[in-house]
Amino acid sequence: MASLRSLSTGKTTSPTIFISFLIIAALYFYPAIDGSNLLTERDLSVFFIPPRILWTEALKRGEFPLWNPFFYSGHPLLATLQPGIFYPFNLLLLILPFDMAFNWIIIVHFALAGTFTYMLLCELNASKPGAIAGALIFMLSGYLFSTHNVLNTLLAVAWSPLTVYLSLKAVKRGSYGYAAATGVVLAVMFFAGGIEVFYATCAVLFALSVMPQILIMRPDEAETQPNGVILSGMKKRLALFAISISMFFSISAVQLLPFLELARASTRSAGLTYAEATTWSFDIKDFIQFVLPDPFGYASSDDKYWTNQSWLKTVYVGSIPLLLSVFFFVENKKKTLPFILSSILGLTVAMGKNNLSYQALFYYLPLFNKFRYPVKFLFIPFLFLSISAGLGFDSFLRLSESKKNLVYKITIAFLVLSTVSAIALGLLVWFDVSVTSYLVKNGIDYPAYNFASINVFNAKRGLFFLTVAATLVYAAHTSDGIKRLFPLAACLLLFVDLFFAHNGFYFMTKASDYHEKSSVMKLIEKDTSIYRVYVTPKTMRGQISVVNAKGTGAPLRGIALEKERMKGFNLEHGIFDIDGLEVMLRGDYSALMAVLSYQEAPDSTNILSMLNVKYLISTPTVKSTEFRLLGAAGEESNGVIERDGVLKVYENRKFLPRFFAVKDWQIMNDDAECIRTLLKKSFNPAKTALLYKEPAAAAGKLEKSANAEKSSPWSVEVIEYKNNAIRLKARLPWPGLLVASESYYPGWKVYVDGMEEEILKADYVLRAVPLKAGAHTVEFVYRPASFYAGGVISLIGVTGLFAFAFIGRKYGKRNPKND
Repeated sequence: MASLRSLSTGKTTSPTIFISFLIIAALYFYPAIDGSNLLTERDLSVFFIPPRILWTEALKRGEFPLWNPFFYSGHPLLATLQPGIFYPFNLLLLILPFDMAFNWIIIVHFALAGTFTYMLLCELNASKPGAIAGALIFMLSGYLFSTHNVLNTLLAVAWSPLTVYLSLKAVKRGSYGYAAATGVVLAVMFFAGGIEVFYATCAVLFALSVMPQILIMRPDEAETQPNGVILSGMKKRLALFAISISMFFSISAVQLLPFLELARASTRSAGLTYAEATTWSFDIKDFIQFVLPDPFGYASSDDKYWTNQSWLKTVYVGSIPLLLSVFFFVENKKKTLPFILSSILGLTVAMGKNNLSYQALFYYLPLFNKFRYPVKFLFIPFLFLSISAGLGFDSFLRLSESKKNLVYKITIAFLVLSTVSAIALGLLVWFDVSVTSYLVKNGIDYPAYNFASINVFNAKRGLFFLTVAATLVYAAHTSDGIKRLFPLAACLLLFVDLFFAHNGFYFMTKASDYHEKSSVMKLIEKDTSIYRVYVTPKTMRGQISVVNAKGTGAPLRGIALEKERMKGFNLEHGIFDIDGLEVMLRGDYSALMAVLSYQEAPDSTNILSMLNVKYLISTPTVKSTEFRLLGAAGEESNGVIERDGVLKVYENRKFLPRFFAVKDWQIMNDDAECIRTLLKKSFNPAKTALLYKEPAAAAGKLEKSANAEKSSPWSVEVIEYKNNAIRLKARLPWPGLLVASESYYPGWKVYVDGMEEEILKADYVLRAVPLKAGAHTVEFVYRPASFYAGGVISLIGVTGLFAFAFIGRKYGKRNPKND
């Protein structure tokens, strides 16, 4: 008879567990482990790799990555969270070759997710095999494999089991130390950039503080813990939660305050629309995908992709975790009610617009209306399923010894299930062609569903594992010999099912190809001046061809397409763009870009010239005397360069330099008046700046010059241009304004001849500095108060944490019984 005593729990922090999971993750991603291939699926190639290249290169130059001058005419970098500048594991990007480090960060976090889930299950008194089973389920789940290409989510989700583990430690022991440690891990999750995951995890921790019975179903068992203490009271549990949140705030302040500053200025400050927020909601029909991968073929067309839940590529967990969970619920009965309700709540939140109660959360829960893609919250049900399956693993072994009759009835039901599954599997194998033809004939095929042949294969696969799993459970109950093999067999079956179900669920690009410049970049790289580019909206939406020796090639796809469009890839190659790729977009700049995109032609306004756009990238032909055709992406034109669909590069003859001087200005009453003025073709930004207040220079009012027309021309020389600092020499023959075609944003300061002056907001989104006639040295420096104030708070928090740990350790040595 197998005994739980023989299934030693072992040490939850054993490095053997982590190394084992790391080997599994490395085997899965083995083509990427040496860095010759780069993991680039979906958002990785444009959202996550380029910003990391930008800030790592900045640090190597000795410049702290506060500002990104290459997106949106300049945009905060640190405040966006996305680049993960403070995330501890990103140190690997500075130590190892970038491509290898980037891949290994992804690989390591699968191992961390498994290890932390293992630790959590051991804290819940699971046996070692049960903890391994639960860890494999979470680590190899469809959720984690799907989010490997949404890096900030993967990194944050990997830490969520550890926060629950530490929180449970704090609750059981009334430990301030574990509460503080929970806050530290929450800060790590925040630095990872998965803000929705962080928010949901905090909600779980609060729920555990109010009702620890969600996971601690036998509070009396706390007395069996090594330190012999019982569950702490409600007030203390809430105090411990407050300590965790306070510790998070103190450590993360260095990035939290800049993030909040950007959030207030962003398009999300007033919240998203309900329609946008509920894009990619988990539907009722999607529940079948837990056991049958993608039966509807959501990725087969753009319409399906956006109208259905496609953010998660797969949510497959298979039937084995569900079978194991049955025993967990049977053994614990009513005690699992809080656990069940919490799991259901997580599922309903993930269902978004398909759940009527989501509107209440959206409109009344603080900050909730700023999040989109409800399916992100599905990580909570996945974690809870891993817990119920891991504990159910042990429940089966306990019940098979103590309640043989009950388990016998359940296993008989499993035997029936396995028999039916085996018959269904046999029929599908024998009549494979006929079944597939029937499905195709009746429309259960592409495009309404996934291809019938794929669905039939997945059904056969699912039935096979269901048959084997149900048979194994029955056999383990009826045979002592098989029962002794059950822990190994069950874990192995789980591994084989989940590992191979998701085999190849990632996309790679040869690293050298990823870093190579696009043909558009090569076309404009000879120009060493300071300028920006603009890709027209139709070019961003439509197909693109490049010129080759035979005329035009096939439309570009994947990374080759995105690279020609510049999105994200411009960061690595130092090309300035007036557009960009960020989640947190500044409200004023987004409004200007929206207005610009609605114009009939690039020369309808002078906004592009005002924004320092020298090169226009377009597939539609541009017919304007203001734009000169420079060439097409690809080889020689061969007479097809003017054809629509061919990617063309135009030079803006009227573009303004990055820094220029004007002698005149107009005062705007509000933003609406400013936008109306910018839209007039008669408005000339080279002569007039649009301001919101009268300018002053050297503490005096700047007067317009009456003889400005007869004066010699102005000049501005760029002495130094860095991400966070710009130094210029300017000479004005008249009192006027130095206009910097750089984003106006809090934290930027200007020094004229060594004296700090005021930066005025000009032309709706740019900066202007009043200057008197004569020669001046002008220096712009980005010194955000939010960053420095946050840095002081974080320094105090970290210092306090170390002091607390030192005192706690010293006190603990004097009082060994104290936790």
